[in-house]
Amino acid sequence: MNRQQRTAARTLTIGTGLLLFGGCLLNFPSHANGPYKCTQPADCADGFHCEVAIAQCVETLSCALPLVQCGGACIDTTRTPTHCGGCYEACLAGQYCVDSACGPVTHGAFVYGTGNSGNEVYDVAANSTGSSSYVARVMDHDASDGYDPGGSIDHLQLAADGSTLASFLFDASSVGYSSLASVATLSNDDVIVAGAFSQQMVFDADVYTSTNTGLVLFVARYHPNGDAVWVKQFTAVTFGSVTVRQVAADAANVVVSGSIEGDYVFGGSTTDASAGSGFLLSILVSDGSAEWVRLIIPSADMPGSFVALTGVATNGSAVSVSGQFQGTLTIEGTDYTSLGSYDGLVARYASDGTLQHVLVVGNTDFASIDAVAVAPGSASATIYVAGSIGGSADIGRSDGSPFVIDPSVGGGGFIAAYDDGLSNLWARAGGFDSVADLVVSADGARIYLTTTHYVVNVGPEIVVASFGGTDGLPVWSLGAACSGTCVPAALDISRNTGRIFAVGRFAGDITFPDGPQLTADAAAEYIWVIDP
Repeated sequence: MNRQQRTAARTLTIGTGLLLFGGCLLNFPSHANGPYKCTQPADCADGFHCEVAIAQCVETLSCALPLVQCGGACIDTTRTPTHCGGCYEACLAGQYCVDSACGPVTHGAFVYGTGNSGNEVYDVAANSTGSSSYVARVMDHDASDGYDPGGSIDHLQLAADGSTLASFLFDASSVGYSSLASVATLSNDDVIVAGAFSQQMVFDADVYTSTNTGLVLFVARYHPNGDAVWVKQFTAVTFGSVTVRQVAADAANVVVSGSIEGDYVFGGSTTDASAGSGFLLSILVSDGSAEWVRLIIPSADMPGSFVALTGVATNGSAVSVSGQFQGTLTIEGTDYTSLGSYDGLVARYASDGTLQHVLVVGNTDFASIDAVAVAPGSASATIYVAGSIGGSADIGRSDGSPFVIDPSVGGGGFIAAYDDGLSNLWARAGGFDSVADLVVSADGARIYLTTTHYVVNVGPEIVVASFGGTDGLPVWSLGAACSGTCVPAALDISRNTGRIFAVGRFAGDITFPDGPQLTADAAAEYIWVIDP
């Protein structure tokens, strides 16, 4: 059958002057719009409808809400720039579609640290209104600035315009060590900080001293004006080592994650932690009393076994922790063994510390879970994670099928959502590598992450990107190009306004989209404030 015969076979005479062609009723030969065109519903055949905006008959699809049909695809018009608020309502170049409205994602960027290679920023937490944020950082002092040269930690409060509102300085002794690793805010805007020190530390003029040569874990609660509500220190009986990775808080509890070794005393419990064990500590928001501590222990029988916790999240009903491990580890009496060089880990605990579920994300190459998040103050059981895999991995899909990342996407990064049983709801390749931090809006509608991305023939850039909370589809992405080094550290979101604060380190120049260019000859810290 030649082309003319195949066309004739698809073309049937319906009535005088009407032909059925490719699903469209055509007023042939006098129809002005030609094949597949229409001006009214009657121009299209059954199963097709007339898209008046494009004057074309298209096959009618069944789209699940909130998606609607635009042309031949089901579209979310609340966030799609080419169909914003309705089909074919396109945003202008450089605009994003957020909540069905076109507009720019406004932002500003500021340098808040001095060019000192000894300084380091670890975490950021936003207050409820988005008017300011708190930064956990370590400063390297010398005798000339009036502080002990051993180093001090500075809990810094910054306004949304980058100006300094307050600096709560915790001073370490000249022979001591200190690290302020993480910060979180409560719903009343009180601030929780956590870290470690040796020898002694001064908190709000009160001196805290270790009882041995090991490291002391500290957790403190402050009012926004810098007045201490309580300070708690947890010390080993003989010798111990502890590192804080992240602190999270809900209305009643503060949860601290990190690594630990030794016989630390937490309330009525004493740990027996082997080298490199991960820990979760829950304490009361009201007075800092320890409630429970849980260990994730690498096997001493398998050389090379390790675990590194990367994040923790709590919404009041459950605690979720993320990480990566190699070899064999033990969680509440059960052993888990990695498949590749290292595997990703997600564990969920009830608010009383009871282990509920463990998920191992792995393959024969590598896999890592870099961050975990839940909607703050929400009863939603959905857990969001970000990580990276080598090619494909078992991520806990109900049908057991592996999740595969197409190499053409670029990078092995992914984001995923899980229910309260750690069954996978969805997963998306992100086009990035490892993720520095991940947060979720209060209503769970948006996910935000910060990472780095290498642009061919341009160089590295810092990225803050938004994805849909229900499906992981991209909403917008902002990239800041770096001429030198740039390392994102953390981000947080204001629970009431949705304003985002992202922090990190850089040296050289950072050029932000439609914003300022920051310059630092030596290493400095940046804060990036975004209003999506």
